[in-house]
Amino acid sequence: MNKYYVVFSVLLVIFVATVCSALDIGVILVLKAAYYFTRIPPTVGVVYTTLPTTDDDVSPPSPPYLPEDVISSMNYLKVSSLRLE
Repeated sequence: MNKYYVVFSVLLVIFVATVCSALDIGVILVLKAAYYFTRIPPTVGVVYTTLPTTDDDVSPPSPPYLPEDVISSMNYLKVSSLRLE
């Protein structure tokens, strides 16, 4: 194998990794700037956890939603398990 080919491949991998990490940091900075100017929380979870939030920005969690057929089947399982005991 040609030694120039190996050196070129290693340099290419380093270059691609550097560009990808720079793009990743750039995306995070753009999302942070958009949040500060518009106060719209970004949809990326990692960026959302790094942003400072106030109590006004945080909405209370919604209760878990289960469709009626799931609830009825759960009740059926509870009743049937009680009958077995």
